[in-house]
Amino acid sequence: MDFCAHHQFHLKARNMFLFLDTDAFGHAKELMELEDKNKQLEVCKKVVKENLSIKDTALLVDQARPAGELTEREKELNRIEKDIIK
Repeated sequence: MDFCAHHQFHLKARNMFLFLDTDAFGHAKELMELEDKNKQLEVCKKVVKENLSIKDTALLVDQARPAGELTEREKELNRIEKDIIK
């Protein structure tokens, strides 16, 4: 069963992952944290272009989310992850 087809996910983003035979489930799960489908597609393009891991995708999604949506804990974890990734 196609996970992305049954959730709120930008169709172009879904097709990019399926075409590239990436881990569509893991990346899609992270991208669906973005309610704005246009932001999903924008982040998806960057993920594909830079061949980002699911963990990097999660961090990028958190950065793209409106500031008010992240809890203080999520913000702190993102700061720590950025330092580790660099």
